[in-house]
Amino acid sequence: SYERLLLFSILFSFAASNVGLTQIIALAVPFLVVIYPLVIVFVILSLFDRAIGWRKSIYQCAMALTLVFSLIDGLHAAGLSNAAMHAILVSYIPFYEVMMGWVCPAIVGALVGLGVSLFQTAPATVEET
Repeated sequence: SYERLLLFSILFSFAASNVGLTQIIALAVPFLVVIYPLVIVFVILSLFDRAIGWRKSIYQCAMALTLVFSLIDGLHAAGLSNAAMHAILVSYIPFYEVMMGWVCPAIVGALVGLGVSLFQTAPATVEET
């Protein structure tokens, strides 16, 4: 109801105002580190939508691999990552050291999705009469 929504909004605003800007930013950074790569990959793939067309597997594979690496980056930004795993990823994944380790997996995912789509048949188009 409207009253509950208003009460929730007031309580959230009260809590957020008492936390402080630095704490809000510190809490938001891990979420943004996870979300931004997904949005960037989706926008770039959308630019090539005419070429991609019906091949949903390109979107699915690219977004899946991007999600995995952006989640790892988000955990690292939150301070919840394992130092040994971080060292391995820095040494083997290009751009991982600058928190862009999702770029190569996104490209690999798109290429894998393209390969998968080559074995699928295109959906029949409906002709307008």
